[in-house]
Amino acid sequence: MDFAFGANKLYGVRVDYSNIIYNGVTDIDGCTLFATHGGGAVLKVDLVIYNGLGGYSGGQEISEDDEESVGAVTVANLNDTDGDGRTDEDDEIVRKALTLTTAAAGEAATTITVEDTEGYEVDDKIAISKSDDSEGEVATVQSINTETKVITLTAGLSRAYVSGSKVYHAGRDEIDLMKLELGKPDPAVGGNAKLKVVSGNVKIWEEATKVTEVELTAGEIEFAVADLPATKTLYVEARAASSSLRDIEIQWHYKGAKDTVKATGVWVTKTARSPWRCLSS
Repeated sequence: MDFAFGANKLYGVRVDYSNIIYNGVTDIDGCTLFATHGGGAVLKVDLVIYNGLGGYSGGQEISEDDEESVGAVTVANLNDTDGDGRTDEDDEIVRKALTLTTAAAGEAATTITVEDTEGYEVDDKIAISKSDDSEGEVATVQSINTETKVITLTAGLSRAYVSGSKVYHAGRDEIDLMKLELGKPDPAVGGNAKLKVVSGNVKIWEEATKVTEVELTAGEIEFAVADLPATKTLYVEARAASSSLRDIEIQWHYKGAKDTVKATGVWVTKTARSPWRCLSS
């Protein structure tokens, strides 16, 4: 059967194939049903994933050829990257906070007044030190008054601090999430595109430091194609070590076309010290 397709137009197809009826833009045995006879358009969806640890030996983009067979890799989020005393998996914001005191705090004081309380939470572990870092200690936050900028501690300070002393988390901003880029379908012909977590213990976030979770329903979320930028960036958190290689699978769907990426979350636990040691000859 011959079709006369016009150039630069998107055609839906209805085909009886092995007693299965396909309607609209679809895919059969990996072959997208768009005839290009006469210059018809081929629908393209693109999903790109990057390794975690961006800026610290990681962050590499995974090529189209490797995104399923090799996949991305990152550290399972079981560490405490920002040093606030809370495991990153259970931390909604993984961002190092830094501020200065605005008043002196004497020895045994249980409160400190700071320039900014943003980024601090109750039960956080915080470091307090002199401006030149010559002396300091670690304290635990009991409560925070965001209006007066007063942080109450669970125990008194071991030394006195002048105004301008540092108050901070001892770690750094989150680096373990994997960047995920959702390409706007081309051509975009209306409707919704769907992001689907097929497998894996993950959460999707709007920011690299978590903050805003992308709420999934049964592992899926849809985006109006008309509202999508050329590339929408999200971040994938591996919340546990993978039970097998590439057990994290994420798909990007639009009108029957899809792209798939895979990833692995790793974690190393030291169980015992090796009994072997080097012997001099």
